Amino acid sequence: WHFVVITGDRKEALVEISSKGYDYIEPILREVFAEKPGVVEFTKRFFKRLGGAPVIVFAYYAPTRERPETSIQTVAAAIQNLLLAAHAEGLGACWMTGPVHVASQINEFLGITDKTLVAVIPVGYPDESPPAPKRKSNRVIYEGF
Repeated sequence: WHFVVITGDRKEALVEISSKGYDYIEPILREVFAEKPGVVEFTKRFFKRLGGAPVIVFAYYAPTRERPETSIQTVAAAIQNLLLAAHAEGLGACWMTGPVHVASQINEFLGITDKTLVAVIPVGYPDESPPAPKRKSNRVIYEGF
C-alpha cells in the first residue's frame, strides 16, 4: 500500500478534482436516501470541499499478478488503522470512495501511473463530535467451537 499525503496549494487543486466524483454517486445517493434528502445535501457540501480538511491522504495499492485481492486487503487494513490512529489523536477522518470515479484525473495531477487509487481520506480537527450511532446487536453471531 502507498499513502500520498497532500497539503497546501496542491491540496486545493486536488480537492477541486476529487469533488467531481460526487457527480457519479449523486444518483445512487438520491435513490438510497430518498426519505432523507438532508443526507444527500450534507454529502454534496462535504464533497465540494472534502470537509475543509487541511490534509488529504490518497490511498493506493500496487496490483500484483499473483494475488491482487491481497493488495486490496492490505491497503484496506492500512486505511482502517489510519482512521483509528487519527481518532485516538482527536482528529477526524473520513474514508471516501466517491473520488475514485475521477482517479485518472487525480493520478495525472499526482504523476502516478503504476498504482490503483482505493480511497481519499480527508484528515483534520472536527468542528464537532457527534455521538456514536447505536450499534446493531446482530453483527456478530457466535456459533461455538
